Amino acid sequence: MNTDRNKPKLYLFLVMISTLLVVSVGGYYIVMGYLNQSSVKTVSSISSNEYYLLRSNATDYQKEIYKELTTALEQKPQDEKQVAQLIAKNYVADFYTWTNKINTQDVGGVQFLHNEIRKSVRDQALETFYNDMNYYLEKGLISSSLEVTDSTASVTKGKYQVDKDTEAEAFVVDIKWNYKESPSLNISKYQKEAQVYVVKDEQGIYSIVEVRYEKNSQNTQA
Repeated sequence: MNTDRNKPKLYLFLVMISTLLVVSVGGYYIVMGYLNQSSVKTVSSISSNEYYLLRSNATDYQKEIYKELTTALEQKPQDEKQVAQLIAKNYVADFYTWTNKINTQDVGGVQFLHNEIRKSVRDQALETFYNDMNYYLEKGLISSSLEVTDSTASVTKGKYQVDKDTEAEAFVVDIKWNYKESPSLNISKYQKEAQVYVVKDEQGIYSIVEVRYEKNSQNTQA
């Protein structure tokens, strides 16, 4: 009789022990998850214009062309071709520079992309170009890897394909750039020119809607 009377107590005891184990294990993973998340390095930004940010560890060239962009945006009226050209230059200088990136998630230049393509471009970059960058991060060679030092660009007016049936006007920026010489990689193997399509929305904000690596003269006009 005593054994039967003690069964509910034993059952309750086992339930309490199981609950404590679940809470303890769950608590462990929550804490570890928080610690791991907290350990991810981030780069802060500094801002001197209304629309775009400059990373706090920007290269000298990035600082130079960001200042030029800020000045161009402040002009009244704006020289739209000049602004479009500088949007493309700032994008290229950040996206194709690895030396100031602190982890593979730190994809440069995405702020200059249009909202509709920002995620897809970033995701693709993480699988390709920035996946390659990870090797130099792991080997401690990132500071001697890719760094854009200068660029030249020309601008025409053209159109880009919004969807299968719709075209819209855009500034077409043909841009070429150079890299700092590197002891860690062969810079001749990396992209050095592109055609960047920039639009200006109703709020006066410029963004990149497309980046092409093969020119198509049929899509541009003077």
